[in-house]
Amino acid sequence: MKSIGRTALLAAVALTFAASAQATVWNSTSVTSNPAANHVNSAGYSIDVGNTSTMTADGISVSVTAWSNTNQTGVVNETSVGTSTNSLNYTLESAYLGQWSGSGYGVTNRDRTYDGTSSGDEGEGQNPEHALDNEDRYDSLLFSFSGAANGVILSSVYKGWVSTDSDISVWAYTGGETTSTDLTGATYDNLGSGWELVGHYSGSYSTGTVNINSSGLSSSYWLIGAYTPVGGANYTENNDHMKLLKLTGTAANCSSTPDAPGCNTTTGNGTVPEPSSLALLGLGLFGLLRMRRAEKTAN
Repeated sequence: MKSIGRTALLAAVALTFAASAQATVWNSTSVTSNPAANHVNSAGYSIDVGNTSTMTADGISVSVTAWSNTNQTGVVNETSVGTSTNSLNYTLESAYLGQWSGSGYGVTNRDRTYDGTSSGDEGEGQNPEHALDNEDRYDSLLFSFSGAANGVILSSVYKGWVSTDSDISVWAYTGGETTSTDLTGATYDNLGSGWELVGHYSGSYSTGTVNINSSGLSSSYWLIGAYTPVGGANYTENNDHMKLLKLTGTAANCSSTPDAPGCNTTTGNGTVPEPSSLALLGLGLFGLLRMRRAEKTAN
């Protein structure tokens, strides 16, 4: 009878942690304008830079903003200096976040210009450069999570629209519990203290899932961009254009990720479990007690 009790207890504990690790999917949704941040570039385009979107699932919300490396040193807008050449030395500025139902998020950067011009990012904002892309400028999306005290372990992204290729680069902030969501002035190869490159991931020429973060890193801040050649990347760079439709991940907890931000409260040799885990464990133990009582009655 003791062996049956141990088996039931192990099953209850396994159920507890399986339930706490259930994946959450965040789907792209409509964007909110930011008229106070309208930017008019030298080509005459007015761009609603700094606008946002918010996705919510399982009580966890994520704010989405768009970024691109459009600031040449000392120059706010590259169209004013007549360049159409990308460079990792150019610093980040907010960009326009677009959203297409059924396809996902795309980006239009500040250097959008008219067709036929020789300056700026000609064709930006038009198909396929209305997407998250690395043609002429490197675009990215910043996902800032709230409602998960120890961050989120992202596991995959889903591309709802692709043109040509769809390789991506992923960064995460691991420097503490909070950071600034303003990336202005940073570069992709130097985002600032606390940021680290998670990896580069090969996409494909079709829509679908890209698995990321095999090490199980947790963070409340994730930057996902079209492939950007930093950190010794050896990909053959093609133009990548895609829209991100959804993210999949799990809320980190101190039992499974003791080094996650906020997991510094311990009792004895173990880290304090999340309240939800404690509740589930209690239910499992309650069920075990009922089983043991039934056994005694039968005997």
